[in-house]
Amino acid sequence: MKEMKERPEVFSPDSIALMFSNIEQIYRFQQNFLEALRLAIPKRRIADVFLDFQSSFMCYSQYCNSYPRALMELENFAGNKEAAAILER
Repeated sequence: MKEMKERPEVFSPDSIALMFSNIEQIYRFQQNFLEALRLAIPKRRIADVFLDFQSSFMCYSQYCNSYPRALMELENFAGNKEAAAILER
């Protein structure tokens, strides 16, 4: 995604936002969730982690709801060799 942001002549900020939605928010959530699980496992408190993070899982709702639009946006680059080369990396 970094390379895409560095190439606004190929990928507009709006296109990137449509294709990746809130992926950075999901990434941060997953980092925090994983760390909490790692700390909870030795204490056998895994269920507590899920309960503590239950509302945070809603970030996936936005991502899933945006997925059909992301696919349509991605199709716009199907014939663009420069975009394809970046997307394949």
